[in-house]
Amino acid sequence: MLWFCSSGGRTSTQLHHQLDRIERKLDLLLRMERSLGQELEDLKAAVAAETTVGESVVALLNDISVRLTNALKSGDTAAITALTNELKANQVKLATAVLANTPASTTEPPPTPNP
Repeated sequence: MLWFCSSGGRTSTQLHHQLDRIERKLDLLLRMERSLGQELEDLKAAVAAETTVGESVVALLNDISVRLTNALKSGDTAAITALTNELKANQVKLATAVLANTPASTTEPPPTPNP
């Protein structure tokens, strides 16, 4: 236990209450730290998920590009039509997902510079 040489005019009871307040504040800070730690872990998981989604989109686009190039080289109109339809379907899915998972903007866009 810590003993004070000078209490600055405070009674032992007053010092005890002040120490209790300090202890409660420290407990609150520790709880907040644990909560923020969990929020950070949740954020890391969300970023990882977004990265995976982004990589999946890139892989999909690369695959479609290769298939389209091959179809164009071979003159396979049926493959070109199928790829066109697939692109349209994927475009709708991607646009729907982006709109559903993008929060509304709460800030105004920056002003357009005058030339």
